[in-house]
Amino acid sequence: MDEEQRTSSIVSSSKRYEYDIFLSFRGEDTRKNLTSHLDKALNKEKIKTFIDDRLEKGNEISTTLIKTIENSRISIVIFSKNYASSKWCLNELSKIMDCKRVQEQIVMPVFYDIDPSHVRNQTEGYKDAFEKHKEDSRCDQWRNDLNEAANIAGWDSRNSKTEPELLDVIVKAVLKKLVPKYFSQRDGLVGIENSYEEIKSLLKIGSNEVKVFGIWGMGGIGKTTLANAFYEKLSPDFESRCFLENVREKTEKRQNLCEEIFSKLSGEKNRCFEVSKLRWLLQRKRVFIVLDDVATQEQLEEIIYQFYPLGSGSRVIVTTRNKQIFRLDDVIYSIQELSPHHSLELFCLSAFEEKQPKDGYEDISKEVISYCGGIPLALKVVGASLRSKSKEVWKCQLNKLQSILDSKIQKSLKLSYDDLDDSQQSIFLDIACFFKGEPRDGMFPVSEIEVLLDKSLITIHHNYEEEVIEMHDLIQEMGHEIVRQEFIKYPERRSRLWKHEEVVDILKRNKENDVVEGIILDLELLDENLNLSYDFLGKMTCLRILKIHSYIMKMKSFNIYLSNGLESFSDKLRYLHWDHCCLESLPSKFCAEQLVVLCMRESKLKKLWDGSRIL
Repeated sequence: MDEEQRTSSIVSSSKRYEYDIFLSFRGEDTRKNLTSHLDKALNKEKIKTFIDDRLEKGNEISTTLIKTIENSRISIVIFSKNYASSKWCLNELSKIMDCKRVQEQIVMPVFYDIDPSHVRNQTEGYKDAFEKHKEDSRCDQWRNDLNEAANIAGWDSRNSKTEPELLDVIVKAVLKKLVPKYFSQRDGLVGIENSYEEIKSLLKIGSNEVKVFGIWGMGGIGKTTLANAFYEKLSPDFESRCFLENVREKTEKRQNLCEEIFSKLSGEKNRCFEVSKLRWLLQRKRVFIVLDDVATQEQLEEIIYQFYPLGSGSRVIVTTRNKQIFRLDDVIYSIQELSPHHSLELFCLSAFEEKQPKDGYEDISKEVISYCGGIPLALKVVGASLRSKSKEVWKCQLNKLQSILDSKIQKSLKLSYDDLDDSQQSIFLDIACFFKGEPRDGMFPVSEIEVLLDKSLITIHHNYEEEVIEMHDLIQEMGHEIVRQEFIKYPERRSRLWKHEEVVDILKRNKENDVVEGIILDLELLDENLNLSYDFLGKMTCLRILKIHSYIMKMKSFNIYLSNGLESFSDKLRYLHWDHCCLESLPSKFCAEQLVVLCMRESKLKKLWDGSRIL
């Protein structure tokens, strides 16, 4: 395959899929054994599966299920003794094979306690099933699909000694099949081919030495993207693996990172452990660990170096903006800005969803990318902001870009913010100031969140059963700067307050305020008890968000005290999170009509309020 064909193949495979795996199976045969165990094993590896949990099925599959099959990257078909007796299963298979032929969907058959020839030739139990279907006009199509599917290389469960052994083989094969999705140019990996090959050579995968490898560069340059590509490509070849994202932020929140590493390496959640036990685990396994966004040498030493030596052949990749965190014998790779050629390609994939500019947009595209400085994040965000816009809008945006000087990247990112309506801008600023890294809990309309996702301003990460809202550091900094610019010298005149010293000062002054809409205060940062007036919140008439929290619930040193109780909250309050609250009940004047989220952990509350409330 020549370079042009290879590139075309990559681009055509860059379709966005809703699911990694669609599982097709006969419920009465495998639901409580192989299928459920396979689904759990795939989920453990963060592979998104679709499994139809309905116990009863009719003869016709729904339009929704058809779309689900179309929006799955791989279909795993588990052929069992009674699979062909279900018209539902046969119709699923026909749709799966149609997707294989039309959109090159990957199909992986598993033969569970059945001879593949029985499926291929419709003999034994499959012959009996088709006797019952002989009046159905779709019989010939079903036979052809069974024959074609059974001729695809798959797994015969009878050849495996145990079911765990079979599951392990299937999961590893799936991981290798899914690797190309992380090398899609639309996912931002344009122009990293040379970097990838150079780093792969430096890692010396296969040797028994233990290596800590650093990927170093400025924010938005693509460190995490590159590390993720290596993780998805290489991790199936290691005994245990762990991708620990946002190390700097989690450390600031005092999260137990060693416990998270143990959980990811062992596959077990909420398990009590000792450092010595984790050290024992790491020293006996060939592990692959990625630590994303490590800020200080202390963070790196606390997480990794205390567990040395790691098992023979282990690899650790660390992404950072701080080159000084590494030891002298660690290998460090510096990521550089994209070349003008690759910058244009990445920008076009984001703006036009193809590699080249549309006719008439060639010159203006080149002018736009010249202001993005070869920074992948800026290229993608600016491209997304211009997608489907007229040339007149492009020219207007270019005029804004031409005024960008020292803070070029910051202002480039702001173009997407400027394109939002008032409601979307407010939600974006709320997330930047208060909810980055927090669960998606219903505070914001789904439609508005989708807009922010489409603009590349936020991402949604799946953390076990929770969906977590994430935001790149540069984009969060942009949001902070937007709020700061509201009133540079007087924080009390800004809409949102998140800096600890400013919040404490404003709360102590206890003045009328009709501007502040949101406040966040970390109790762990208090250096003394904070004694406040009974009306300190009642004077903030526009307050929508109040978040007084402590990441270490049982280890707080200082707290907020209200010697005369609390008069009221703003009637506009939507989000109330107050850890260690000293109140025994919420103010009687608080109507709570706008309240969406109420979280009062470790508080002294005995009741919420007197009387009833319309929520």
